[in-house]
Amino acid sequence: MRFPPRSRLGALRLAVGLLATVAVAWVAVTRVDLTDVVEALRRVDAQPAPLLLATIAYIGAFWLRARSWRMVMSSGAPTSGALFSILHAAFLVNHLLPFKAGEVARLVLAQRAGMTLGAAVGSTLVSR
Repeated sequence: MRFPPRSRLGALRLAVGLLATVAVAWVAVTRVDLTDVVEALRRVDAQPAPLLLATIAYIGAFWLRARSWRMVMSSGAPTSGALFSILHAAFLVNHLLPFKAGEVARLVLAQRAGMTLGAAVGSTLVSR
């Protein structure tokens, strides 16, 4: 089957995503002790407040980062919600790859959200 150039990129992304999903599932099935997972879930069920508070604090910290990143930008910046999503995606990339590629992902995603490369680089440096 022949794909047009743009469709090839989409097919490649899909293949990489599926491969990553299979790899994570394999690691989870072969390396994770389910008794530990069950025990952790029991503890959360017994005392959900600490997990709830930690989750709220975590989300709040990223929301504040998104708001502060937006404050250093000129007019026409993406919404705080879009920046919030970009920060989470960049953080995920940092966790998935063995090197800090999240900053590069942050710049690419900021450009896709409508920022110029200069604005993305400048605002990222200032907010760092």
